[in-house]
Amino acid sequence: MRLLLLAFALLSTGYGGNLSTISGIVTDPSGAAIPDARVAVLSGGTNKDTRSTDIDGRFTTRLLTAGTYIVDISKSGFEAQQCR
Repeated sequence: MRLLLLAFALLSTGYGGNLSTISGIVTDPSGAAIPDARVAVLSGGTNKDTRSTDIDGRFTTRLLTAGTYIVDISKSGFEAQQCR
């Protein structure tokens, strides 16, 4: 099983409140992008957003309220990863 790697950023935005964006790139150990990886953003055990990475392994989740999030990344044939 190959490992998924994630580089991501948590960005605060100025949408009139404490809203944030989580974005990142999912790659394999060689640095190759992983398209169609499932990315789930969770907070307090609740799924806030689920999406797939694009052809370049990128994803973005917007309009999240300020808080602590867990990002779960999975794709068949790869070891799932979780980031806080």
